[in-house]
Amino acid sequence: MRVLTVLIIFAMGVTAYGGEAIKNPIETGDVRWGRNFDAALEDSAKSGKPVLVLFQEIPGCSGVQKFGREVLTNPLLVEAIENEFIPMLV
Repeated sequence: MRVLTVLIIFAMGVTAYGGEAIKNPIETGDVRWGRNFDAALEDSAKSGKPVLVLFQEIPGCSGVQKFGREVLTNPLLVEAIENEFIPMLV
């Protein structure tokens, strides 16, 4: 059985709710983050891509908002995350 690689990025921001289609807060940038862990694992098994998990807390933190605005909106980074991983927001 293939071992699933889960990459974890620790950041602060807004907690997301599983399965709801909500607009990304500024802290999460332009990446289309999934919000259902089980679905992310299924997609990973089907595609062979690892799951990239972004853990967040502390809504409205100015440092995290800056990270979202300046890093998670970079088109090359957004493309790499969405093409190479199954992005998952917790």
